[in-house]
Amino acid sequence: MNRQLFVIAAVLTLLGFRASVMAQRVAITGVVHDESGAALPGVTITATRGDTTVTAVTAADGSFSVSVDAGSYDVVASLRDFVTARIRVTVQVGQAQSVDLRLARSISRAPALRRLPPPPPPPPPAPAPPTAAPPTGARAPAASDPSPAAGDSGPSTHATITVFFATDRNKGTTTPLPYGPNRQGDGSLHLGQIDVHVPREHRPGYVERPVWWRLWRENPNKDFVITRFEEQSSDGFFLDLRATTGKSAGKQAFVFVHGFNVPFEAAVYRTAQLAYDLDFDGAPILYSWPSEGKLTGYPTDLNNNEWTVDHLSTFLRQVSEQSGAQTIHLIAHSMGNRALVNALAQLAASPAATQPHFNQVVLTAPDIDASIFKTLAVRFQPLVARATLYASSKDEALVASKTYQGYQRAGDTDPAVVIVPGMDTIDVSSVDSNLIGHFYYGDNVSVISDLKRVLEGVAAPMRATLQSVNAGSANYWMFKR
Repeated sequence: MNRQLFVIAAVLTLLGFRASVMAQRVAITGVVHDESGAALPGVTITATRGDTTVTAVTAADGSFSVSVDAGSYDVVASLRDFVTARIRVTVQVGQAQSVDLRLARSISRAPALRRLPPPPPPPPPAPAPPTAAPPTGARAPAASDPSPAAGDSGPSTHATITVFFATDRNKGTTTPLPYGPNRQGDGSLHLGQIDVHVPREHRPGYVERPVWWRLWRENPNKDFVITRFEEQSSDGFFLDLRATTGKSAGKQAFVFVHGFNVPFEAAVYRTAQLAYDLDFDGAPILYSWPSEGKLTGYPTDLNNNEWTVDHLSTFLRQVSEQSGAQTIHLIAHSMGNRALVNALAQLAASPAATQPHFNQVVLTAPDIDASIFKTLAVRFQPLVARATLYASSKDEALVASKTYQGYQRAGDTDPAVVIVPGMDTIDVSSVDSNLIGHFYYGDNVSVISDLKRVLEGVAAPMRATLQSVNAGSANYWMFKR
């Protein structure tokens, strides 16, 4: 009898403890509508705090409820064909929070033009009345459409991407783009805009440029072509940038920082390609530091990359304060990650009231000491909503960098995958890439598609192409084979 009483008492105590724990949970509830006010069912809701993510899906009336512990959460609502909405919610014990989220329908580009069968020929026109001969020396009216280039079967059908740029490269006389491989003496930034025409039928993951069998001649039907270059004052630059972000449904922009061995022109084309392939609704911004643009320039590029940190830090603060963008993503490749993470760590050391805030920070193939990277990543995390690291065991460029510098790079997975709390690490070793495996962020369609989901705010656990890998005390992600 005494044993039975003991068991009953233990059960009651356990139930009381469980009830006490459950009482500490708080509900975040809400409703998701579209722009017209209609309820949106089927919206994925994620509430994230640190490494903790709770998910839900809206019901037929657009309502949702997630049960969380007390604290501050990034609540994200995402639905295909809509711009992702994000809100910061702080909940306390005994105080449920209710939010109202509205999703704007995304604006996608027109699809590539299809060639249709030719229409039947029209009936012959009536003879025109005789006209007076033009005066001697007069030119005949120009045709309304330009003739196609030799070997082409139709008129040019391209899209135009406007790339905003900031660079601390020196200015020379090169055309069409005058920025070279050396430093701007006083460290000041040149600002401006460049229009890049992208062939409508271009293949995702490619930057199509002239080839030798066309005698390196540009063809707007086949190639990325620069059609407008304008250097601007700071006031003019940010005025136009605000106008562009203001037209964006998501009021967003991204800043791309290129890597080692990249001339200015190549960085412009890559930025345009990323914006187009990501179907990015917002302002693409290139930050270009003085890379020599040649393989033998690695030591010089290392020095210039360190030299640019202060300038990049200042520019990121200006973009945060003057661009008009409500959502700012940061994307870096290779050695560009060194400058970016150092600039972010520098901004994180400023007073809290003056710190800028960024949304998704994407670090692809970082050529930076893995241990230093971990330290800097922890410092800058208060400035960002989420950070994603893409790494690969097949990145021959980073293997060479490790041989040169003696230590593992953050974008390599040998001897171990680099994992930082609060950051998603994605191992892309299983996806196809080019021969050196270093440019997957822009060359591989699978990675581009995943990057698009990252910028939309979809957490790694919600991306169907990824699988979780247990690495002892922490997890990382890899593409499903």
